[in-house]
Amino acid sequence: MEKQGRRTREIRFYSQKNQAMCSVHSAGARDYTKWLEEREDVRGYEANIAWDTAFLSRIDRVDIRGSYLTTDWTSDFKLFFTDGHIGIREMILKRKLHERAYVEKLELSRRYWKAQGIEDWKLVMEE
Repeated sequence: MEKQGRRTREIRFYSQKNQAMCSVHSAGARDYTKWLEEREDVRGYEANIAWDTAFLSRIDRVDIRGSYLTTDWTSDFKLFFTDGHIGIREMILKRKLHERAYVEKLELSRRYWKAQGIEDWKLVMEE
């Protein structure tokens, strides 16, 4: 999960599964896409999904900084499964899990996608 428009490293590659060019922001995310390409239960995926800020007003604000609710965000991956359901995956750095701000952003993401009707929300840990 990142602020939308933030300048970051870009790794571009062709996805056989999506039949399109994809772009991710870390080597860990690239490794994760390689794993997704092999998964038979994943029909396709998108990376760096921009949030619809209109949904931020539907989120429970308890323990979420007000400034986070006025920021444009992106999530790392939106997965489309062969059984028809959709999942969200956020890449996380293991060393940052002790930081309150980092955990708050992850909780914001979970709540945002729940407001969108997506319950399958998980973390993918990078070393």
